[in-house]
Amino acid sequence: MKNIIKLIMLIAILSLCACTKAPDIDGYLSKVGKELGEGNYKAVSDTVNTVLKTEKFSEEELDDGLILIIEKCEQAFAAEKSVDLYNLTAEIYREYIKINSSDEKRYIGLAKFYRDNGELDKAVKVLDSCPDYTDKKEISKLKDRYIAETRGYYDIDMPRSFEDVPDPFKEPCANRGKLEYFYYDTKYYDKDISDMTKYALIYLPYGYDSDDADTKYDVMYLMHGRDDSPEHFFGTPDNPSENKNIIDNLICGGMRPVIIVACDYYPNNTQVFNGDGDASMTKNFGYEFINDLMPSFESQYNTYAEEISREGFVNSRNHRMFAGFSMGAVTTWYRIGDSLRYCRYFMPMSGSLYWGTEIYTDKQDAENFIPNYLDNAVKAGGYSTYDFVVVSCVGTSDFAKRTLDSAMNILKTSSEYFVFDGSKPNTYYYYGYGDKHDYVATGKYLYNVLPLFMQMIGGSNEE
Repeated sequence: MKNIIKLIMLIAILSLCACTKAPDIDGYLSKVGKELGEGNYKAVSDTVNTVLKTEKFSEEELDDGLILIIEKCEQAFAAEKSVDLYNLTAEIYREYIKINSSDEKRYIGLAKFYRDNGELDKAVKVLDSCPDYTDKKEISKLKDRYIAETRGYYDIDMPRSFEDVPDPFKEPCANRGKLEYFYYDTKYYDKDISDMTKYALIYLPYGYDSDDADTKYDVMYLMHGRDDSPEHFFGTPDNPSENKNIIDNLICGGMRPVIIVACDYYPNNTQVFNGDGDASMTKNFGYEFINDLMPSFESQYNTYAEEISREGFVNSRNHRMFAGFSMGAVTTWYRIGDSLRYCRYFMPMSGSLYWGTEIYTDKQDAENFIPNYLDNAVKAGGYSTYDFVVVSCVGTSDFAKRTLDSAMNILKTSSEYFVFDGSKPNTYYYYGYGDKHDYVATGKYLYNVLPLFMQMIGGSNEE
């Protein structure tokens, strides 16, 4: 009899608990849906606050509930476009971030919400507020993209054609930069991985002070063509060329200062003949660039890399360019393939992947290889059309024009990510009228393109 009484009491207690049980998440979701349908956004806010104060819900339940509420609010805002609903959605996002402030995906969600609704400055601020203890790789990548959109570099007046270099720009100016050699250890990646020491020729803008670590500089890595050397572009420290004067005068005229690293894909800075017109050396230079040259150089000069690591180079990619002439242009196209995470701006001059190993040596079909190779590089890095800029050029009297015309036409018609037309292109193709495959042309191309890149990166030094 006593056992029966205990059982009856237990059932009564359980029934009472069931009657007084707080609503579950589904109940609140149903309530929010009704309030949104009625346009009662104040009630939605009150319901969300009730959910947040209900201690019975675990963090996981709160996460799931708020995500679903945010989705409902975003759907309602897409249909209604109410300012009150917009602010409410952002408010709920912020509460969602507070639950787990170490989860970078929460910051990304709010940033994308702001960006999609035209508030890029707010989007960047949200990403900036992400704490240091979170995994900031994706945050950094997205921030770079939003900063580029904020600056509106697509609105830069891109020239219809290239100008000739004015004669005064070929003469030395009052505030002259300097050239110096930089030596670094690397390996013979194109052959036997043996150790060697190489040099690059460095252009440093006027006023560069190695002891002033607070002043950072953008960097362009610049590659020569076949049968040539780093001295092709600027001469030597003792005998600088007109092209060096051109860079000096651009900076004197207000262009943002830049460091240029004229590098070399030949082993030991000595030309070798490997039977493929240097094709494999241009491709394999990526190992040297990523493993040796970039870390060695940027550890000793004042660049935007805050740390000498892969992550440090990724985070500073908005301040790094790669350019090249002739087979140096082939090198540049290959760097889009393996170094897009480290460089944002590319300038291939008078050369195409037609001279690379896959087409020149292996006889692959250019119409398939070129767009697939380059598009796959963009996809693999998780990038979009906003994340890089290519300015390619060739002279109308240059023997490389025919193959470059073909390569650019293939890219224009078959690529998903390299956009030539429309309101937001990221790929440009210019002719130098009357220009040949020579040193003079490279000076003209740098004169026209380098200031554009500097504007895209951050304006002039007068700002």
